[in-house]
Amino acid sequence: PARWSFANIRSDGLPSGSDGTFTVRGFNMAKESHRVRTHREGYFCQDPVEFTFGTADLRIVMSSAGAFAGRVLLPEDVTDGINLCMTPEGGDREQKGPRLLMLIEHDRGNRFSFKSVPPGTYQLSVSVNGASEPVALIPGIQIRGGETTSDPRLNPIDLREVVASAQVMVVGPDGAPVKGAKLTMEVGRSSWGVGDRTDKKGVTRFVFDRRGAAPRLRVEKKGYLSQEIARIRPVMRVTLKPSPSVVLRVSPDAVAAAKPRELRVRLKALGEVPRGFHGTDSVAVSAEGVARIVVPRAGLYQTQWSLSEPVQRRPNGRYTTIKETSLEVPSFVESGDKIEVLPADHDREIPVNLTRSDIEKAMAKAEKKGKGR
Repeated sequence: PARWSFANIRSDGLPSGSDGTFTVRGFNMAKESHRVRTHREGYFCQDPVEFTFGTADLRIVMSSAGAFAGRVLLPEDVTDGINLCMTPEGGDREQKGPRLLMLIEHDRGNRFSFKSVPPGTYQLSVSVNGASEPVALIPGIQIRGGETTSDPRLNPIDLREVVASAQVMVVGPDGAPVKGAKLTMEVGRSSWGVGDRTDKKGVTRFVFDRRGAAPRLRVEKKGYLSQEIARIRPVMRVTLKPSPSVVLRVSPDAVAAAKPRELRVRLKALGEVPRGFHGTDSVAVSAEGVARIVVPRAGLYQTQWSLSEPVQRRPNGRYTTIKETSLEVPSFVESGDKIEVLPADHDREIPVNLTRSDIEKAMAKAEKKGKGR
């Protein structure tokens, strides 16, 4: 028996009878058409098959699929982090076959197998978690219906001199482990996350490609300064220092002038920064004119001010979306005032020349342009 399920109806699928038939009841007849999928190991069909109620019964033809298996040879300390991806070569992917993914199972001797593969020509790529470039690429794998392909290139795929494993222990200034730290690998202009976040002992492992350009490792955790490691070693210990912070002070009159909106500020990163990092999140300025900002990285920043609708909590616990209007204040933002944040800064106070008149002018300008409410 094959198993069927409808793509637009929540169902785990039910098996067909011994003669291959299945009966469907209780559908919404208002829908013009439905799509049905069928599944059985060793077979495939072009999914999904669409049909309309009121026409003849649906007949689905399933064809014999192929399979192939192999094994990956890995260093003894590499137990996970290796992915397999099989894709059809050339032509229309929908006709040639699906894109199949699989993780290496270390407890099964690093063996792998793909079953129910539509006939065709495929390529197999092997990669470490998150990396954009594969560590091995095997093209021209021929899959025939009803057969298990035996390709000597797949058994084994030797990666013992290609990949390596490393362990990182992340601690704070007091030597206590830091849980939840994130690791990012960088090679040239490419970057990707590696491994799991650190556990309660501050430890995690990851796998990387030991060939080619030397990768750099960046360790990050909210509330701490990120740290980069230029040379990856089998065992590493990283000490993270608390992130610096600055306190911006503006005139309370300026904050009052923004009512009923909320005055907010963020620091935009300037100069060379890691890919994907643009600065800090915006924080609200208190009624006393104080805004404390924790900065992930020391460096040069520029303030960006905005007015937003008051954030209100809904009954379901969620918050309304903040509607922000950028402040173009000639006396401050457009003058290019910058702030240099040093690693040792801890709530360093910085006075800001932002007055009530500046806010009123910015709000009037926003209203005139139709950006305000």
